[in-house]
Amino acid sequence: MKDEKKTETIILLRPFIKLEEYEENTFSDLISVLGKIRKENNELADGEYKELLLTNRQYIFSRGDIIVAVNNDVKDYTAEISVTQKKYLCALNGKFISASDGKIKITIKGNDGEIYLPCNKNTV
Repeated sequence: MKDEKKTETIILLRPFIKLEEYEENTFSDLISVLGKIRKENNELADGEYKELLLTNRQYIFSRGDIIVAVNNDVKDYTAEISVTQKKYLCALNGKFISASDGKIKITIKGNDGEIYLPCNKNTV
């Protein structure tokens, strides 16, 4: 015998969107881009993890040669990060950044983040 009350409760707790009610927006666009980046770069799941910077409001880490930076502050944040590659693609904004003396200087806008893909890796 199926427990209909339990099934009904579980269904009510699960978030869902009816396909006919779906409208594209900046959040769904971002989720789509992040999914594509993750799918094309196994290193984001399997690469060696290394914490590069940690403050109360900023977090920068690498997975293999891929660098992920997050700024949870309302103010922009600039950091200089030691890197192993010469050039990176900013996967979310499409710009390129070059290393100088084994470092990249990055500025992360307030409440934003970026994924830096080495140019010898897949690009979005």
